[in-house]
Amino acid sequence: MQKRNMSNEQLEKRYKTDIKSAQGVIAMVTVITLIYIVRWLYTGEFDFYFCTAFTEFLLKAAEFSPEYRTAIPNAAAIAGVVCYIAVYAAAVILAQKKPQMLWLSLSLYAFDTVFLLVIDLTGYFGKFTSEYFIDIIFHAFILVFLIVGMVANKKLKKLKELKS
Repeated sequence: MQKRNMSNEQLEKRYKTDIKSAQGVIAMVTVITLIYIVRWLYTGEFDFYFCTAFTEFLLKAAEFSPEYRTAIPNAAAIAGVVCYIAVYAAAVILAQKKPQMLWLSLSLYAFDTVFLLVIDLTGYFGKFTSEYFIDIIFHAFILVFLIVGMVANKKLKKLKELKS
């Protein structure tokens, strides 16, 4: 109902704001993940809240954590983390230049969310606690922002076509 009363300029501004919000949240997730990795390097503590679950899994599943020593060699875990974060950083940079690239961010974060759910619900890292629940809610929150940004980008493109 409110959209009908908005001018094209107001709609365009709203859509651009939604796109910027989506770009900002994926940048935030990337920065938080990098901060936790640096913090982990100095303290050795595995409390990776609000960051990518796949990164945490790779580091825990390698021999970096005595509780979870498995078959992933240290070098492979480090290489996996570097590649994963590099793709996130590329998604952030590409989305800044071309909002259509938000699909890459959404795809990555959807994968990470599914991975988080599988890890948490199978109990791979221990009993399901409220901390896991908060991480799931955070992942859902970020996914909503990314989806809203994607929809806004599509609507903005359509609006620009109508103006032409």
